[in-house]
Amino acid sequence: MVDSDSDEIEYAKEQQIINNTFGEWANGVICISSKELDTIISTEKDIIIKNTYGCYCYSEAQRPHDYFHIRSNQPHTNKTIIKHLIKNNFNPGCNHMFLEHISKINDTSYQLFMGS
Repeated sequence: MVDSDSDEIEYAKEQQIINNTFGEWANGVICISSKELDTIISTEKDIIIKNTYGCYCYSEAQRPHDYFHIRSNQPHTNKTIIKHLIKNNFNPGCNHMFLEHISKINDTSYQLFMGS
């Protein structure tokens, strides 16, 4: 049996950690758990993060893909990538605004998986 009150409390705690880490930008749009924030995505110095806009939100007017170049001497984590997106005013501008995970394309290229 699942205790919905305890699930709601855990969800609220999780969102508070995310909001404290990323501020107002993260308000409900980051679905990566706080436990995964420090997960190393890449140890390469330079990586490219890609976001595609192939969803129904842009079926009438196509939007070019976004590419974000990130350079760091430290490993790239979910947290550092999200902070870079925030710094660069990333906004998908559609219903698919929930960052669910970052997928590896190859050693230096990654793609955002956005849900609705």
